[in-house]
Amino acid sequence: NPYRYIISPGKLSRLVDAFLRKYQKYSFEGISLRTFGSELYSDYDKADTYTRPETQKIVAEELSRIAGQVPNIMINKGHSYAIGYADKLVDVPIDHSNFIIADCSVPFYQAVFHGYVDMFGPPLNYSDNITYSVLRSIEYGVGLYYQLVYQPSYYLKNTEFDLLYRSNYQDLIPEISHNYSMANSALKSVGSAEIVDHRQLDENVFVTV
Repeated sequence: NPYRYIISPGKLSRLVDAFLRKYQKYSFEGISLRTFGSELYSDYDKADTYTRPETQKIVAEELSRIAGQVPNIMINKGHSYAIGYADKLVDVPIDHSNFIIADCSVPFYQAVFHGYVDMFGPPLNYSDNITYSVLRSIEYGVGLYYQLVYQPSYYLKNTEFDLLYRSNYQDLIPEISHNYSMANSALKSVGSAEIVDHRQLDENVFVTV
């Protein structure tokens, strides 16, 4: 199915009500709300119009309701209106736009939130330079994140999910083990610490305090 559907902000409250009723039947310790905290849509229906600022207010209210009943919430990226309700953020950027006018990357986002919410970078198995991404994740104090599937990757060929071209967990176990070990040795003692300084010492050499 090539189509993707977005939910009108006016329908969100009712859907959250239905979800929370069903959620109470289970004992899950947390849920992933994915783009709930990073994507906002307008609705220009003449009978029921919503601007993006109005949608942001609605989403924040629904996040507050969910957080009141769900112990742990994970969201993708996470904008300021949503981070206060999240325990974990995934797909946090570890680089800048790479526009020619940009001189270097500065971990401002990470410096603001490190020590207050657990952060994980983009899926490493889709990085075009995994070693660079691991080192940048350590520099920025964000955890490593892989997006994996159980079946061989070729099952997804010629499907709408063929972007998951390198995702079979068995193929990646040695790489994951190595990279997690390296990141853990560097970050395990500072997971809850604040970032108070970041500077460049030399070409491709940085220090984070």
